[in-house]
Amino acid sequence: MVKVPVKIIIASDDEYEKITIRTNSQNGISEKDLVSITNIQKDLEDVFSKNKFLNNSFTYKRQNSISEGGLGDFDYIVNINDILRAIFSTLLYMPHKVSGYFDKTTSDLIDIIFEDRFIKLYQVTTSVYKILDDYLDEKHPENKKLRFHLLYLFYKFICKDLYIDNIERYFRKEKNKKNFEELEGEELLKQNELINNIVSRHFKISKNETAFHSIIDYLIEIVVKDYSNLTNLDTREKEKILYKTVDKVQRGEQVFSNFELKFTKTLNEFITE
Repeated sequence: MVKVPVKIIIASDDEYEKITIRTNSQNGISEKDLVSITNIQKDLEDVFSKNKFLNNSFTYKRQNSISEGGLGDFDYIVNINDILRAIFSTLLYMPHKVSGYFDKTTSDLIDIIFEDRFIKLYQVTTSVYKILDDYLDEKHPENKKLRFHLLYLFYKFICKDLYIDNIERYFRKEKNKKNFEELEGEELLKQNELINNIVSRHFKISKNETAFHSIIDYLIEIVVKDYSNLTNLDTREKEKILYKTVDKVQRGEQVFSNFELKFTKTLNEFITE
């Protein structure tokens, strides 16, 4: 007689996906590859293929284990690491966790970070990251190490009059499970409206390459002028500043805690120009 142990779990679709990821990751299968087969990742693949940014087209290769191959008819190939880096650097205010500790941060957050309501926001922030990365290579290679911090600053800058702390706090509470409750009713409507406003800001920029480049140039100008400890990174000791917390809602260093005092221009100034 052969006895086979069986575990039966009754769960919702969302809970089932999370349980599958955690259980199989203990068997040596990459969490990212497991996430790549979930429904939201298939939806993201569709969203990337249908939406351009600054007239650039994107294709999302969901599994890292699959060879990227040629670009084909697309300008950029996106993988799950690109999306995670963009989400952590923007929505969660964690460019420091992307500059260092990326794998651990991914392991901590990958099973709670993806929600259907945020799909378009994932798409636009990742698109900005890919294009920003290329722009730094071409125009500001000396500041390439700051790409995740500049992505964070871009997100903060174009949304400076929106209460985007709401989103950072939402994911932070879900991660810590401290006083976390699923949003519903008016609170859910408010957050969905906020998400739509942020996406709208990005799409406004996506139609204006000159404005996009000017904003990046402006952010770098302020960083060089007022945050010299971020631009003089010629030793490992000096690079440690990249791993410090960046936002005033966080504990620790809070590198850009005076963001509003330093980055005083508005989005409309660049759009008008």
